[in-house]
Amino acid sequence: MNKNSVTLNIGGKYTLRVGNSKRNIKWCSSNNKIVSVNSKGEICGKGTGTANVYAIIGANKLQCKVQIRKPTISSKKMILGFGERDYLEVYHCSAKITWSSSNRNVVKVGTSGNLIAGKKPGKATITAKFMGKTLKCLVTVKDTTYDTVKRTYRKKLLKADTVWYVDRRDTNNNYGDTISHPFQVMKTSKIIFSFFPESTFKCAIFNSKNQKVWERTVKKETHYEITLKKGNYKLLICKKNKGYNGYSFRTVNSAASFLPFELGQFYVDSAGGVEPEFLILNKWSKTIKYIDFDLYFYNRVGDLEYNQITGYPYAKMRIIGPIKKWGCDWYSWNPVFYNYSVYSIKISKATITFMDGSTKNFNVNKRYYEKAR
Repeated sequence: MNKNSVTLNIGGKYTLRVGNSKRNIKWCSSNNKIVSVNSKGEICGKGTGTANVYAIIGANKLQCKVQIRKPTISSKKMILGFGERDYLEVYHCSAKITWSSSNRNVVKVGTSGNLIAGKKPGKATITAKFMGKTLKCLVTVKDTTYDTVKRTYRKKLLKADTVWYVDRRDTNNNYGDTISHPFQVMKTSKIIFSFFPESTFKCAIFNSKNQKVWERTVKKETHYEITLKKGNYKLLICKKNKGYNGYSFRTVNSAASFLPFELGQFYVDSAGGVEPEFLILNKWSKTIKYIDFDLYFYNRVGDLEYNQITGYPYAKMRIIGPIKKWGCDWYSWNPVFYNYSVYSIKISKATITFMDGSTKNFNVNKRYYEKAR
């Protein structure tokens, strides 16, 4: 016989030959469930294991040992993200395979074992059938957007008067990289999140149980008011395109008494002129027409300073709109006060006039400090 031993896959075939014999040959297998053989000596793998194939020529009996490999599936468990593609294989199988999915809404499978995940989370069993045998793989489809966390920042405590500002505009984030910003809400509040992306980012907030409580795709300057209960959270920001792009964001409690003055600072020029500027955020549903307020000036020990020109310790200020809902911009002035001793400025009260004629009076009661040029 041309072979003393042969190793085949299930469904695999091979033809045995006997040389120098013109007599009739009778072929048989010791176990047809493992390997079969036809009248021409062609063997075929039927099941895992080892069996002998015999060629009987008269009183002579020739033997070939045949081993059939055990078929295995390339993966018994698999996790796919939404819309993600992958594939399955059956090793040691030469037979035709029929693929099927227990839930095509979760994941579809092609005739070659190619997988396409759906857009919703779930589980489905992928089945490969061949020659009366079955192999299975459990596929879990879930949101894998935020799985690759590149960096985690220190936790930020969000109090009633906290303005949290993060600037990562000069950072090179690769596609799919996720940055984690943990934070703690000290009291159930409506938090205003302002995002300033340089490209497309997917943003989500997860609670302490790792449950997603909010998610948006952010492509441009956008503001959201999100109600969060007291507890620990993490803001995850994932980059969704290529290139050298970063982002920045700010948060502030919607109930903060100092709004619409989200941020403030001032410069002092060479003549002692004080140049204030304020970041104004309109959280109200109505358009702001004017914001009127008195600005007071203090020295390092907390005493009022007086304008060297007018003699007053304050300057009357007006911001002119229109400022629409979620409008957010810096407003600045040339010197409005002259005194080299100014260390801080303070807004005590302010009045907002809306475009519909209604007004709102409120206590700001917040100090702002000099920023170096």
